Amino acid sequence: MKKRRVISALLLFITCIQLFAMNTYATGSTTEDTTTGTAQSSSHISDSAADNEALDAASTDTSDVVDATSSAQEVEDIINPPKPTTESPKDACDSIVEINVLFIDDNEVRHMVTCGVGFLLETDGGDQYVVSTKDIVSPTKSTREAVYKQLGIPNEDDAWDKIDLKIEVAYEGDVATTASVAYSSKEMNLALLKLDDKVYNRTPLTILIDDEESSDIRAFKEADDVYALGFPNMSKILDDAISYFTTEDVVTLSGKITNVTRKNSSEVILQTVAMQSSMYGGPLVNDHGLLIGMNTLDKEGNYYISISSNSIMKVLKAVGLETVDCMTASEYDEYLNPPEQEETNTGDENTEEEKVVEVIPKKVYLIIYGLIGLILITLIVLIVIVIRSSKPRKKSKKQLQKEKEEAIMSGSRFDDVQGGSDIDNPAASSEFISKTRSQDLRSSASISGDMSMAPMKDNNPSANIAPEVGETTVLSAGSEIAPNSYAIGTLISKRTGENIVIDKPIYRIGKNENYNDYCIRNNTAVSRMHAEIHATMQGAVIVDVGSTNGTFVSGNRIPQGQQIPLHPGNVISFGDEEFEFRN
Repeated sequence: MKKRRVISALLLFITCIQLFAMNTYATGSTTEDTTTGTAQSSSHISDSAADNEALDAASTDTSDVVDATSSAQEVEDIINPPKPTTESPKDACDSIVEINVLFIDDNEVRHMVTCGVGFLLETDGGDQYVVSTKDIVSPTKSTREAVYKQLGIPNEDDAWDKIDLKIEVAYEGDVATTASVAYSSKEMNLALLKLDDKVYNRTPLTILIDDEESSDIRAFKEADDVYALGFPNMSKILDDAISYFTTEDVVTLSGKITNVTRKNSSEVILQTVAMQSSMYGGPLVNDHGLLIGMNTLDKEGNYYISISSNSIMKVLKAVGLETVDCMTASEYDEYLNPPEQEETNTGDENTEEEKVVEVIPKKVYLIIYGLIGLILITLIVLIVIVIRSSKPRKKSKKQLQKEKEEAIMSGSRFDDVQGGSDIDNPAASSEFISKTRSQDLRSSASISGDMSMAPMKDNNPSANIAPEVGETTVLSAGSEIAPNSYAIGTLISKRTGENIVIDKPIYRIGKNENYNDYCIRNNTAVSRMHAEIHATMQGAVIVDVGSTNGTFVSGNRIPQGQQIPLHPGNVISFGDEEFEFRN
């Protein structure tokens, strides 16, 4: 069957290839001239169109270029919407840096004047800035003079006012870079540092701000969760042993916004975070690590004040740093709730598609149909030949009868006999079993000595009644033994206590009542023909005739086809059915 299917599929595949090749050749030959002429006319049209486009491009104003650039940027924002640099407050820890303001004496000894924390921002051009409080990066005169006085520096000719302090930004232990103050605001207590060297192992924060045109969506509001970041502690003033920290040392404290209000001319956030001095100048971020404020130690009532990101962004725009990484409230909302993408047609509306009408002559159709008919006829003939050549020859009844007899005598199962379809016929099967048993009786007469062969008993009409579920049935076995019948032993069922007399020289045991002397019904562990007990000169032996689950004698599985002697007391197991053998 598989051979026929493979050959048929192969022939169909070859036929399809031939038809496709002929169709392609026919259509290609008829449209070649038309396509060539169309291509030539199209080339002339495209040349003239290119000349016109060149003239139009030469007369384009500068304003059109600007509009095109802005439109391209809008398209880019739609295709690739902005994303924040962080996804959680933990990610925002990578933006924290340590700020140390130092006095270096003539002996190159470093003395701490002020210290604190800051956070990193970056522009589109790659310039990096650190935001912190003005108190940290620009210590007051009283703070400086107290340090100079303790160090014993003379103040002749106002020498203290001429001392330059060095600002150091440490970002990986004691690995640091110098920085300078780019902008500071005394009113807001905010300072902006420009780094002299770029930092590569820190993540700049994304500033979250309100939309300028719409106030429906706010960057932050009351009851929002907020997180304040900072170091566990800072170095003390005049401490020569400066403490350096890494991102693993960053401390995070959480709270909630209680109010968004204004202080002086700046917008501020009131929140419930229990602020520490080591967080002074650090960032205040939301659930996704976006910057919404800068920490201060000022309080209003029981709540600490943070300068809002909207106020910080106004300062950055004032000094020309509007290109820092920022995200508006509406963009942030789209980031959290991305809109469903609509399918758009990206075809050019200004281009006209040239269609070539293919005209195929009727003669070509006639040729194609004729070839298809010829191929189909050939294919049908080949299929018939293959089916006839692969059809198996029927065996004669005499040959089938001989094979069945050989299978029974060798102990094979009926399932394995070729041409065993006649077994399904009860009449044929009973006739065959009767003949085979008669042959077995004659062949064993010479072995049994004094034993005489008993005739097979007539079928009892009551034997045709189906037993109940789970019961075993003895075929051709009566309650009394005929005087001349075999009696080579008995089997005692351990489950039911039934006494089964082995009264034939070859006693068959299995599940099918048509083939066995003792039938074990409704037991999937027992095969149709499971085992045989033979009478020999040495006594009773048992043979497994190819059962699926095997035959066991006293717990040991016996090999298939081998005669195993039986002794009184042996326990024979067919699946989960157990019998004790007795003489």
